[in-house]
Amino acid sequence: MAALPLVMDLVTKQIALANFSPADPVSTLGGFLKFTLVSNSGAALSVGEGATWLFSAAKLIAIAGMAADVLRVASTAVWAGCGVWW
Repeated sequence: MAALPLVMDLVTKQIALANFSPADPVSTLGGFLKFTLVSNSGAALSVGEGATWLFSAAKLIAIAGMAADVLRVASTAVWAGCGVWW
């Protein structure tokens, strides 16, 4: 389920990189809508340039913590279903 948004994100990025240039905005609808290719060199909102590894590490730690909580809750639910209460 989560693969679809990821694939769509990657496909639209490739389309943008292939068709747009930072120096040449593309106008549509008679100039009402303009597309400009912009790149973000920072990790988050142009903050932390060169420190994307730090954000990646924090994200992995958060995911590991959530996974541990899910396993703990699931394990408790299984035991509770067997009639064992802590």
